[in-house]
Amino acid sequence: QSRPDGRKRNISPQDSSSVLDFFSLLASCGHAGLVSFLTDPEIAPMLNEILRAASNTGVPNQPDNFPPTMAGATNDASGTSDDSPFPQIRGYKPNSSGIGFMTGVAPRLSWEVDPKHENCIRVYRFLAVSVRAATETYSSSPKDKAVKKKFFDRALYCLNSNERSIEECLLQVSRATLVDTMGRPLRGREGHLGTQGLTAQVLREASAIFALLTEVCDGNEDIFYQHYGKLYDKLIAGARQVVLSTCCFLGAAGMSRELFQTMSDLEKGNGGSNDDSSTRRIGFSPVIGVFTSSGRSNTRHEAIQFSHFVSACSATVSDEERKVQMEFPPSSEQNTNESGTLTVGSRLEPKERTESSLEQNSRSAITSNFEISLEMEAGLCLFHAASMLWSTHPATMSFVEFSPEEMAAIQNDISWVHVRDIVSYRTGGSRNPGRALGEVLHVDTVNLCCYVRSIDEKENQQTITVPLHMMTGVEDRTKRQGTLIFAHAPETSSDLHRSRRELSIGHLILGMRWCHEYAFEEQQQGKSESPWVRMSAQVLSLLIAKEVSLHRENKTLQQVSVDEAKMFTYQLLDLFGSEEEFTSFSDPEYIGLMRREGRVNDLLPPRLLAAVRRNISDELEDAIKTILTIQESRKQAHHHHRNHYATATTALVDNRWQDQRA
Repeated sequence: QSRPDGRKRNISPQDSSSVLDFFSLLASCGHAGLVSFLTDPEIAPMLNEILRAASNTGVPNQPDNFPPTMAGATNDASGTSDDSPFPQIRGYKPNSSGIGFMTGVAPRLSWEVDPKHENCIRVYRFLAVSVRAATETYSSSPKDKAVKKKFFDRALYCLNSNERSIEECLLQVSRATLVDTMGRPLRGREGHLGTQGLTAQVLREASAIFALLTEVCDGNEDIFYQHYGKLYDKLIAGARQVVLSTCCFLGAAGMSRELFQTMSDLEKGNGGSNDDSSTRRIGFSPVIGVFTSSGRSNTRHEAIQFSHFVSACSATVSDEERKVQMEFPPSSEQNTNESGTLTVGSRLEPKERTESSLEQNSRSAITSNFEISLEMEAGLCLFHAASMLWSTHPATMSFVEFSPEEMAAIQNDISWVHVRDIVSYRTGGSRNPGRALGEVLHVDTVNLCCYVRSIDEKENQQTITVPLHMMTGVEDRTKRQGTLIFAHAPETSSDLHRSRRELSIGHLILGMRWCHEYAFEEQQQGKSESPWVRMSAQVLSLLIAKEVSLHRENKTLQQVSVDEAKMFTYQLLDLFGSEEEFTSFSDPEYIGLMRREGRVNDLLPPRLLAAVRRNISDELEDAIKTILTIQESRKQAHHHHRNHYATATTALVDNRWQDQRA
């Protein structure tokens, strides 16, 4: 609306947030008329004005392309501003009522969430919802395609206009875990690589960005790359770094809680029990077995180191976050006094009291309500970033459908078909036409046909003969390349610090472990299961299965050392092993293995779990064979030792009997 003097009214952040939430609700309703309402020529300028007020920037009015840049709504990640004596933190602003000045002392700041930054997150979410609604609501007719193109173009304009702001956000998330063993930021050519740590606001912003990118890249990545190729490459690289950073952060938190709980179970005498509470907690990790067998001090050291890593990556900014940091779930084992502060036994010796205090503080750092909520935001960010990596994975876009002209050109040439190729072919005849996928088992160059093993919707496989003229597409095998390094998940704190330079399959395993640990914590506290934890486990399992199969197919596993391959297969068995496979182990070294199954089996749908296990079946089989071989060799060594001991004992008794007789 305009004022009486003709000037436009300023839209408050509260009004902007209400309108953006309302339009998001319209876009998500699924009604074609309401969705098209958002593209009305009279509505677009109003949306531009709302988004301009949310971003607090002045850009030329472009009614057909919105929103404007949102860099002004987010605080500069560099830390300070020339116009303000106070440091700037992305997503937060100083609370003027909480600023106190003292002579000779730096001003004490009180922070709160910046509502303008909240509205910018709403903008990303609204655009993601609108793109998804347009994709699901409209058909492939030329008129509907034009409507969908408007939503898609506006989303691309938003991403391109905010390239610098998006890059700063993703850099803060990816650099947050670049700390040394003392919790200090690592140094690089540009100074400190670590910035302000992981904050709740920057994780929410990154989640909204990747949610929008996932919707935009769903079937439109070629158009995205064609118009904004450099931006596309930057965002893919940013997604990889964010997945790496969040997996390290979440994996360290889950491992620290797991080790602390293992110590408690062993102290209570539950370490070797077969009940669900201990086996689901301890899991199947050879390194954890080494920790617990080498004594409490080594286990305690690793648990504290993981906790220190988590604390160095986390950042509390607002007064509300600092308050929640001192609160703990009811099930948390904390020693507190009446005022709620942590206490340590006063009867301990000074050295023991210091060690107990260090352990208590490390436990509290990973069990506070703030830490749990920050992990929730990091887990949601991991889900959206991993979803983007999955939707843009070269192997998922490797299938090529033939045009009629291409079909006519290759109808007498079968040289392009090879064994193990995935092809599509027509089924059902002219009355009930359809298409199916299958793997080529044999190529008949004389009769111009292929023997194909088809897979129907029920996962049943059958072999059929497919003539060349019935084929409609083939998979481009040149795109079937792994994008992640083949490496096992870091099991110790020192391994974690050394593995933060490039994303590997092992980091995805860390994320999967955290999904299991977080779901277990919710179950123990009687909370309802968070659906996004299950969804995160699903998309991570898809990436793991795809990458493992590609590395095996391209024979890159031959370059991996034997020990590396063994540890990797152990970790896969820990995640996806079946109950029958675990019950075949009898060696007491593998603590808590009886009557259990893979950690994440309960988080995956049965069909998805079966598909993942098929893709990694060779690795699971190798792990089982290795463990059974070790068990058999130990049994033989134990049997040989017992026979040798029995023979020596018999000879000793015989000699004593002869001495007594003499």
